[in-house]
Amino acid sequence: MKAENILDDYLVPLQQGTCHDPFAMLGRHKDADREFVRALMPHAEHVELVGVGEMQRVPGSDIFEFTLNQQQSANLPLHYELEWEEKGYGTRHRSISPYSFMPFTADEDLFYFGQGNHHHAYRFLGAHPRQLDGIDGVGFAVWAPAAQRVSVVGDFNGWNGLRHPMRSMGGSGVWEIFVPNLCEGDLYKFEILGPHGQLTLKADPYARQMTLRPDTACRVVGWCNYDWQDDVWMTRREQWDWLHEPMSTYEVHPGSWQRTEDGSFLSYRELADRLVPYVKDL
Repeated sequence: MKAENILDDYLVPLQQGTCHDPFAMLGRHKDADREFVRALMPHAEHVELVGVGEMQRVPGSDIFEFTLNQQQSANLPLHYELEWEEKGYGTRHRSISPYSFMPFTADEDLFYFGQGNHHHAYRFLGAHPRQLDGIDGVGFAVWAPAAQRVSVVGDFNGWNGLRHPMRSMGGSGVWEIFVPNLCEGDLYKFEILGPHGQLTLKADPYARQMTLRPDTACRVVGWCNYDWQDDVWMTRREQWDWLHEPMSTYEVHPGSWQRTEDGSFLSYRELADRLVPYVKDL
C-alpha cells in the first residue's frame, strides 16, 4: 500500500469518514514491504512522530505516514506520541496516539450485553476516566449497531468527526476508543454515520452529567466516592416487608415545582429542605 496512492480503496473511505474499521488503517502496521505509522490529522500543517521524524502527508488528504526502518521500529515505544501544528494558528499540540491501544471492553460485558442480561451496562458504556497500560485517559463506548462509522467528538478535537473514529467491536454493535490525556470535565458527544449515509450528532445515553441548556454536550465525570450516611435506614429496610405494606409515591418535576426568588433552579440540597417537609405534610 503506497502512501502516494490516494485512490487506494482504504485510504479514501478513511479520509471521507466512511471507514468502518479505522484501527485497521490508523496506528502502527506492517505489510509485505514495510512497517509504518499512519495518522489522520485534519487541520494539521505538519505532523511529527516524536523522537523519530516528520511524517509525510498522503497527497490530497489529511492522512500522514512514516515508514520505519529497523532501528526506528525497535526504538519506537508501544504508545508513541504525535506532535502537530494547526493550520492557520501555528499552535502545537502533542499527544499519545489513541490508535496504539488494544480493545479494553471486556468480552464478558459484550456477551451479557448481547444477551440482554447485562444489569450494569452503565459501567462500561459511556465515558469513564481510566488507565490503560499505565496511561491516564478516558474510555468511550456506545452501542450503535447499524452505524457505518462512530466517532467521539469534543473540545479536545475541535468537534471534528474525522479525528477520533472509534473501533467497531464486531457483531455486538458496541464502538469504543480510549483517548489519552483526557480527564473529568471534558465535553463530548458521538458523531454517527448512519446506514443510509445520514450524519448525526448524538448525546451519550449513558452520560452522567450534561451541560446546562441551551447547551447539549455531555461531560466526562468520574465515579462518585460519596460517603453515604444511611446505614440505619439500610439496616431497617432489610426488615421491611414492602410488598404487604402501604406506600405513597409522590412525583415532582424539580425545575417547575419551586424556584428561588430570582427564578433560578434550586439545588438538590435546597430542594430537599423544602420538598421533604412539604411531602410529609401531605
